[in-house]
Amino acid sequence: FTGYRTGESLTFLETDTETKEANAKSEYQIRENFDVKELDKLNYVTSYKTTPDETDVKQIEIPRIRLAYDNLNYSDGDSVNFYYYNKATGSAPDYMVPLTLTAKSIAGKTQEDIDTIYSSVGDNAGILIPETGEILFGKDIAQTIQTQANSPEAKPAYLDYNKNSWKSGDLRPEHYFACIQNPTATDPKDKICYNYELNPTTGKPDPSKPKFENQNLEVEISFNQKITINTHANEVYTHDIGRDIDELITATQSVVDADERVQALEKKLAAASDAAKPAIQKELDAANKEYSLKKSKMQKLFSAALDTFDGYSDRNNLAIANIGSLQSRLTITKERVADQLQSFKELADANINAELTESSIDFSSAKLALEAAQLAAGKIAQQTLLNYL
Repeated sequence: FTGYRTGESLTFLETDTETKEANAKSEYQIRENFDVKELDKLNYVTSYKTTPDETDVKQIEIPRIRLAYDNLNYSDGDSVNFYYYNKATGSAPDYMVPLTLTAKSIAGKTQEDIDTIYSSVGDNAGILIPETGEILFGKDIAQTIQTQANSPEAKPAYLDYNKNSWKSGDLRPEHYFACIQNPTATDPKDKICYNYELNPTTGKPDPSKPKFENQNLEVEISFNQKITINTHANEVYTHDIGRDIDELITATQSVVDADERVQALEKKLAAASDAAKPAIQKELDAANKEYSLKKSKMQKLFSAALDTFDGYSDRNNLAIANIGSLQSRLTITKERVADQLQSFKELADANINAELTESSIDFSSAKLALEAAQLAAGKIAQQTLLNYL
């Protein structure tokens, strides 16, 4: 799965790699590319506020990009540039335009504050949620990004982002992206660049030219015939698998929390006085609406996940099938080479163990035939043009 990097595991084996390896840093700057012809849509359900009202509970559809990783290295208010193709405002030759994303941290904030963050993205703005690894776009800028991306000459959008905290089992970014380990180091020697083009002058990776390619391990199995013997990580394991599971877990937990809130309010309503019941009923109505919307969202996610995970299974089965076809090819090649070896052995045996008398007669016959041919050719060559005339 790791190509030429056979000394590096596919995943992080420890939660804190910085303390496990000498002279190694856990921070990475990752270049992730995106197909933005059709942005994903996040269905976000707001909760009712401190003063319960059913009208406060609503479902919002937000254009978004879900990054490969969550828990990014950004604080509230930090900014990072997202680049997308826009020939209308960009400059030649690449026409890539930056959109400044503002980091909006949700750590330690109330649900009401979190709802405000998700529901107040400006029409021409974008925000980055570091904890969830999501880019949220306003409706106008999302439409522009998608329209421009559908141009025939459009290039993929991309984002360079930093992450320095890893859990055991996280996929290492060097096997999937162009990335720089320890990007903030002052000494260039301490920076490790993965999947970048080499500078022709220095022979070292050029941080300005990312170029991710799968690393093929090839073996020559016959004359002028090579095969790739390794399966690439991105052919089997993708970041989306874990991210989809996390979303399903979050959606399910959200429904459980909403259901518990409804049950608690129902008990409170049953024990309340007649004077207090109207206010509690109003809160219960808001809670029921929230539960209904979140349950509907969860059901849609699970329904979509059935097809999505079938796709992941198909990728796995395809990789296994490729290994099977590779094994069949090796078997056929082995049999052909074995037949060739047997033929060569028979020819060698025929030459080495040839009968001397028969070989002498054959040699004499061949010699006479050659001399006769040479004699005939010599006589013809003596004739001049006058003889022919």
